[in-house]
Amino acid sequence: MGLSLLGFAQPSGEKAVGVLVSKEGLRALNGRFALGGNPYLNLALTLGYDRGRGYTAGLAFQQYVNTAVCGSGACGRGSAIAPYVEGGIRVRQSGAEASQAAVDILGHLGGGLLLPVGPVEAFAQANVYTALSPAKPQLDILGGLRVRF
Repeated sequence: MGLSLLGFAQPSGEKAVGVLVSKEGLRALNGRFALGGNPYLNLALTLGYDRGRGYTAGLAFQQYVNTAVCGSGACGRGSAIAPYVEGGIRVRQSGAEASQAAVDILGHLGGGLLLPVGPVEAFAQANVYTALSPAKPQLDILGGLRVRF
């Protein structure tokens, strides 16, 4: 689950930053940025603390599924719920001390819903992710709020 604040610098909301929390214990800062002037394709960045596991950083691509709900620019103020698909990687560092730290690289594929209301967008997302070395798929449900600008 997440929440973003929108609309500070750019009226169409090509950028958004905020927070997210996950059922797996991830609490993170999250950003979404339109790629190459395309408001339907976004780069999502995540950086946070994975409760009980260490620190996590992630990079993903988001593509809106139904571009009809987006206006002339980006999915933004007053538009309907915007579904999207996402794929990317997370790097998770665990261990109490740097000398004992283990680094896991996880791949994920998922989808979500974005609900922009005024300068705030709420989002909910489900991902299937797996370690890229020894594979064992897991399910994570997350979302948050970001500030769009």
